[in-house]
Amino acid sequence: MIFGIYYIELVTEPIKMVQGFLKENDCESIILDKNNPIEAEKCDFIISIGGDGTMLRAAKIASNYNKSVIGINCGHFGYLAELELNEIPLIKNIIDNDYSIEYRKMMKVILEKSGAEFIALNDTVIQRSNDSSIAEITVSSKDKPFLKVKADGIIIATPTGSTAYSMSAGGPIVDPSVDGIIVNSICAHSLFDRPIILNGNSELKIQAKTRNSEDVVYLTVDGDETIKFDADDTVKISVDRDKTAHFIKIKNDSFYSILRSKMI
Repeated sequence: MIFGIYYIELVTEPIKMVQGFLKENDCESIILDKNNPIEAEKCDFIISIGGDGTMLRAAKIASNYNKSVIGINCGHFGYLAELELNEIPLIKNIIDNDYSIEYRKMMKVILEKSGAEFIALNDTVIQRSNDSSIAEITVSSKDKPFLKVKADGIIIATPTGSTAYSMSAGGPIVDPSVDGIIVNSICAHSLFDRPIILNGNSELKIQAKTRNSEDVVYLTVDGDETIKFDADDTVKISVDRDKTAHFIKIKNDSFYSILRSKMI
């Protein structure tokens, strides 16, 4: 059995611990190249070592090769990680085929002008720069606008991402098994703006502009990819029906028990 090990920051000791445990159990390990993780194709499973950002990247890489991923928390919250450092021996459950898979939906994000395409497991954020005027944002479904808001920005989140930036901006917490998309404004200039949970079959089109043509609006995917979002461009967002993140579950804790232990 071959395990790919993915990390971003230097976590030398945890990597040695995981490699040592795998070797003791007659398994191979491959350190995946962060910039070109093509060797993930050779692996049976992928282990993410780090925080939630590392887990997000590892899960998307794993989805490209239809692999399952498990996280070992070396960060702060470690909300997406299944294991803590002292629980590395529980990897034996994977070796013994004693685990389950939790499927997490992802979003496809396409810029209309360039055709650039991204995958989001947590969220896509459209937000003005700090020195820009307020953004005027229009969200449409089936080419019919249903939300026009003046705000600092807007968050389009998956249920997995509902406990990240969207929650901090006052959005709802949504069970990750729900097939839906969360639309949540950031600091809207309205007394009545509220987050919306849309059906997972919704296909959104979003435009954003500011009063001054010199002002800059950015599009950010999972806090990782950030690009300038032009006023004459449109971003299309929908649930990706071709790719799914596969989270390995070993422990019996539920979404709600994890929420209680790590968020409260």
